[in-house]
Amino acid sequence: MERKNWTNWTNTLVMVFVMVVVAVVISSIFTGCGLSLKNTDCIDNMKEIKAQMGEPEEITCYDTKNYHTQTWWYRTKGVAYVFTWGERFKSCDMSIYTFESFPK
Repeated sequence: MERKNWTNWTNTLVMVFVMVVVAVVISSIFTGCGLSLKNTDCIDNMKEIKAQMGEPEEITCYDTKNYHTQTWWYRTKGVAYVFTWGERFKSCDMSIYTFESFPK
């Protein structure tokens, strides 16, 4: 009987560990590009684009300690906005790229 209780305890710990790992993975997926947005010089530019275009269809990021870039893709509208900031930049650097739009 004691062996069965130990097995149940072990199974419970494993399940809790798995649930925590899954929660961390899911939260990282839904937070997009991490915490860098909170300190970005680009927040005003991003708010303006979001007000004009709506939520981006996809966001891709590249972050290092001193360099950050986010590309906001509006594939069905044929436009991408690239926001770059960091030590090398005095303020937000925003580039706009157009391309043939993707069908919905």
